Amino acid sequence: MKNFIKKIKPFEIILISIAIFFSFTLYLSIPVLFNYESFGDKLEKEINKDFKIHLKNISGIKYNFIPSPHLIIEQSDLYLDKNEKVEIAKIKKLKIYLSLIQLYRDKKINIKEIYIKNANLYFNYNHLKNFYEHLNTKITKKIVIQNSNFFYKNKLGEVTTISPVKKLDYFIDLKNKQKNLNIVGNLFDIDYKFLWEKNYQNPNLSESNIKFKNPNIKINNKTYRDIENDN
Repeated sequence: MKNFIKKIKPFEIILISIAIFFSFTLYLSIPVLFNYESFGDKLEKEINKDFKIHLKNISGIKYNFIPSPHLIIEQSDLYLDKNEKVEIAKIKKLKIYLSLIQLYRDKKINIKEIYIKNANLYFNYNHLKNFYEHLNTKITKKIVIQNSNFFYKNKLGEVTTISPVKKLDYFIDLKNKQKNLNIVGNLFDIDYKFLWEKNYQNPNLSESNIKFKNPNIKINNKTYRDIENDN
């Protein structure tokens, strides 16, 4: 093997490197030719199955492979529960990171992650109840929200609280069998870091802590959920 490598001339190495680069680029770029507009219904079903959320009114689906293969949905409405009458957000340029292997092999969409950026998300009391249920009972793939604003509306539909969120990671760590929600944001002009986790070896118990900066405050909390009595 070493003798074979020595026989290869530098120019040949350059040509082989270029060939490999263009072959790999071609492999990544071929999905551009697919008709993604016809994938709308498939995407709604796969997102509901893998993330337990509802994405409706999907329009403008495009493909990009930089920095890694993903679909871009130009417009969509986000719901946590199918019975919700009002969407949480109207999202522009939502990114769906996917596996190319299944897309090539049988044109099936295998979603790895959803990425949302520069969105305004509006929550009311029912939304928060649905999210709490999602947090405790739903199995979900990774959701990332970055540089977005969370608004809370009271019963009159008035915005009472605004929380800019720098980054939110919501995912299940399969290796450690643990569900995590990590948020870096700002509340009442105070920066905070929020960490929530639940280990599936003891699924009724969850632990959270929040750290505020200036003033420096740390709050830890453990919650035991009584499933039988729904408390």
